[in-house]
Amino acid sequence: MNIHSTPNDSSAGAGLEEQIRKLVSLGIGFSLPEEELIEQLTRHWERELYEEEPYVLLLNIAGLEQFERGRGLYRLSPQIWTFDIECVEEEDVYEQAVETMVAMTGGRIEIEELSGKVDFDAAGTEISFTLNGKKHELYARLQGDWFDLDILGGAATIFRGPDLRFLERRVDQSVTFVCCTPAAQLELKQLTNGAFEEPI
Repeated sequence: MNIHSTPNDSSAGAGLEEQIRKLVSLGIGFSLPEEELIEQLTRHWERELYEEEPYVLLLNIAGLEQFERGRGLYRLSPQIWTFDIECVEEEDVYEQAVETMVAMTGGRIEIEELSGKVDFDAAGTEISFTLNGKKHELYARLQGDWFDLDILGGAATIFRGPDLRFLERRVDQSVTFVCCTPAAQLELKQLTNGAFEEPI
């Protein structure tokens, strides 16, 4: 994962605790109490790295899947999702991706009739679902085992509402998605010096 970006004046020097509390104030929730959260965040990444690249590294790491005995797989924030796009190995990978985005909204979005199994012998996959009685269709190109991110950009546009936005950051073969409010979206863009943008 590429962890380098340039902090702006408003976020420069922000400590890890300050960053966490700022995200919470913007409506970004975490799965663990602050003390446990910091312990998890600093298990593989030194605290100084979070302070050198405020908010960007925190958002990236908070979206990674963690495994803990007794808890299973989980993310440090249910509103953030980081994954490797070289991941198209199972036929339901796009269905799972859409379901993850829906879950990130915390119940603000509910869809029905989701379908979109990958046919590895076809040129692409049609993904469809119904939202508020309207059927939506998206198309994913088959690119070996590379995930077509246009699907998530399309879903983000469909899910967009008065109180719902998505942000993304693409680095090499990693992507991080954040679900937030419009006000938080604007502030996160500033805090990350443009490292996070609206999905394409």
